[in-house]
Amino acid sequence: MRVRIVTLGCAKNRIDSEIMAAVLEDNGHYVLLDDRPDSIRADAVFVNTCAFIEPARRETLEELRYYAEQKGREGGPRWLVAAGCMPQGMPEYLAREIPDIDLMLGVADVLQAADLLHQLQEGRPRTPDGIPLPDSCSIEAPRPRMISPTAAQAYLRISEGCSNRCSYCTIPRLRGAFRSRPSELIKAEAGQLLSLGVKELTLIAQDTTNYGIDLDGEPDLPGLLEKLAAEAEGAWIRLLYTHPGKLLKMADRIIPAIRDLEPFIPYIDMPMQHGDDEILRAMGRNTNAADVLQFLDRLREAVPHITLRTTFIVGFPGETDEHFQNLLNFVQAASFDIVGAFAYSPESGTRAFDMPGRPPAELAQTRLAELLNLAQETAEPARYDRIGRIVQVLVESTCDDKDYPGIGRSYAQAPEVDGVVRLSGEAPQPGNFVLAEISGFTGTDEFARIINQD
Repeated sequence: MRVRIVTLGCAKNRIDSEIMAAVLEDNGHYVLLDDRPDSIRADAVFVNTCAFIEPARRETLEELRYYAEQKGREGGPRWLVAAGCMPQGMPEYLAREIPDIDLMLGVADVLQAADLLHQLQEGRPRTPDGIPLPDSCSIEAPRPRMISPTAAQAYLRISEGCSNRCSYCTIPRLRGAFRSRPSELIKAEAGQLLSLGVKELTLIAQDTTNYGIDLDGEPDLPGLLEKLAAEAEGAWIRLLYTHPGKLLKMADRIIPAIRDLEPFIPYIDMPMQHGDDEILRAMGRNTNAADVLQFLDRLREAVPHITLRTTFIVGFPGETDEHFQNLLNFVQAASFDIVGAFAYSPESGTRAFDMPGRPPAELAQTRLAELLNLAQETAEPARYDRIGRIVQVLVESTCDDKDYPGIGRSYAQAPEVDGVVRLSGEAPQPGNFVLAEISGFTGTDEFARIINQD
């Protein structure tokens, strides 16, 4: 069969899609990932869903309805499969909303995708109540994931699930408890990806700073970084999804690792979620603003030009004007380079769902706009300081823009979320590093002139 896989949501979903693609291909199917040309008709469409917050669920339903409408039409798919977090968390609801779904796969079904599709073809579809719990999920594929042959970057998952139990979050229910991958398996996959020509490995998990806590009893992210550094000579390694409170506890080891291990670029993503201590306690984040500010000062002193990314939630239950002002004060003091933010989404089954004092939606949106405006203002001085600097850029693609024919990213830009570098000069080769001089910026995108393509 010809199978299309459409991926929604986070980078963890992308990895699951790439594993499913490999499993399906091993069983004789022709697989098209959603970032490939779609001129070839698909017999079956897998939509790998996201159910993290309400906007993600709306996007998932829109995508599924689109393909449901295509079923039965000339050129449309015969089978529609919903995979991932939404079938895992709300299978009955999904079946009611979109009855044309032929099969649902939970997050623990990645390696069974081909077998379950075969059962569907034979007229033996599994019912929604047969989806296994995520704690049984295996994250080890029998062969390398299917990535684009021209991919310059790939995600590398170091653990699955989460046990933090933040009061607003559904991830433990959808993805199960925290489970570290053995370091030897992570190293082996890193080697496979690099051998395919990948130049950047982006380390991801629900919480990368918890790595190893279930293996030896203590988090050992710095130890894992040391092991990976030996595998990645000449490549970049980027660190995402770190917990700020846990970063502080391992500061004596994590800061030297980022500073001294050559493949690790000076970039950290550390979602704060808020800047007021009372709200942080209500969220279950186990950190406080003053300690984080001290850590940021120490980090910037040790690692000049480090890029710091964070995320905030506004409109959390109980957030007063004073709490929000404390958040603004924290953002002003921290001067993060990149800030993502969204309004609180009430999720049934979480502790925060029943908390009183949720600000009205209109007020939350007003606060969100004010926060993002301030974050942009505090980041601008650092962006102006980058003008004239010569940086290494990983080229990802070319385009028809005669002034800026190359598109890539510097160390200061994570894939998919932080903007790009638009390169002037002779069109560069995708998948290569170039040196370029930054000439300007707009938002998080930068403009640069290529000075060396060797």
